[in-house]
Amino acid sequence: MAYRCQSPQCTSLIFCVAPKRCLHDFSVSIMSGKRKQWDDYKERQGKRRVGAKSDKASPSASQGFLTVQRLSANVQGKCQKYNRIGPLTLVPFDKEPTFKNIKDACKSHFGTNCECDILAGERGPSYTHESQIKDWSEVIHIRFLEYEKSQKAEESVFVRPLHKSEPVSPRKCDSAATAATKSSVIPRSVSLSQMLKVGQLIEPETNVVTLHLEEFAVNELKWLDPFPVTLSLHRKSFSEGVFREAYMAKALSGLPKGDYVLKKYKEGEKPGIIQLFGSMEAHTRGTQRQFSGKCLKSVQLNALARNFAQSMDAEAPVLEFGRTFTYNKVFFSSIGNEFVTIETFIDGHFVKLNNNDGLICSEEASELSMKAETFSHYTYKKSNTQLMVLDIQGVGYTLCDPEIASTTHMDEANNYYFCTGNWSTKAIETFFNTHKCNKYCKLLNL
Repeated sequence: MAYRCQSPQCTSLIFCVAPKRCLHDFSVSIMSGKRKQWDDYKERQGKRRVGAKSDKASPSASQGFLTVQRLSANVQGKCQKYNRIGPLTLVPFDKEPTFKNIKDACKSHFGTNCECDILAGERGPSYTHESQIKDWSEVIHIRFLEYEKSQKAEESVFVRPLHKSEPVSPRKCDSAATAATKSSVIPRSVSLSQMLKVGQLIEPETNVVTLHLEEFAVNELKWLDPFPVTLSLHRKSFSEGVFREAYMAKALSGLPKGDYVLKKYKEGEKPGIIQLFGSMEAHTRGTQRQFSGKCLKSVQLNALARNFAQSMDAEAPVLEFGRTFTYNKVFFSSIGNEFVTIETFIDGHFVKLNNNDGLICSEEASELSMKAETFSHYTYKKSNTQLMVLDIQGVGYTLCDPEIASTTHMDEANNYYFCTGNWSTKAIETFFNTHKCNKYCKLLNL
């Protein structure tokens, strides 16, 4: 069936089963749609050109709020822009549209005392006067900076950071250039007492040190090749034990990034250690340069305790026993004439579960305390009743600073086994006088 287009300008005939519109009708419809879009665009542009004369020129017509987008304090990423923090926010605002009122409203809404900075967009620059904001109905971008206000608010100048892609052009020495180069950070006020202290020597809290660390391999009974590391080391100790002091350190190179602990012996304890063990190096490292025998000291002792923990983990039934203890690696090194150890810092609540004299510290039969007793019992059986790892302490299942009690206290050459915390058979007897085998001992057939 043939149908003719209804347009007087069209003579097309359409042959089809049902009536359809011809291409002429479609083209007229499309052109009409484009014309409407163009008219709408011109109307929007006209409203934008009116600017301050429009009803949306001030926030007083914005139904009592501002549309605010909070940004990060500093530019970030490859694009070097201020990243968005949270979604668009409606900030209550019913005051006169001044810079101070806008900042106070944003600070009150976001609950901060930091200085508020109003920006033109996600790349800046910062506005310095309310006259620069042309349309209050659009999004206002803000960021918060942590610095004190200057005595004269009008002296606060914000400068957009220079992007890497922007060329640096020479500036003339005039007043305008000087104002443009002001720092965006307002300096904090310095009291007279602080000024006088600057005249005295103020030592840094940390030192950057380069050490050569050595690790002991229990299975091979030898020290592995040393390797260099660089640490940021605190000058003051944060904790101490009977024999040693602990210092916080951060790895800068040579070790995985993170916090570490450097431990060195107290000056008052050194004479007694040297008298018993020949030298500080022998006691810290475990080498036998001054005397014969297979004597394991601080670092070597930790390596042996770590090996015991790994063995128990391999033998314990996974489902019934659950998690087992671990020891971090301890490295030997020296700073000047002092011999030290380095190990990973364990963050958390520190607990001592049993002592080096064999006493059980925990009164409650918790999972940790029962597994600590089982571990000491296991080391005694694993060593054919010759050794027992004691001083079980640490954070959760991560242990540190073990001591070993040996049934034989000295070798044939009258050299002491292990370290100063070796209470020998007295500690082993004390442990078994108070220890009661629990379900974890039974799982390991102790």
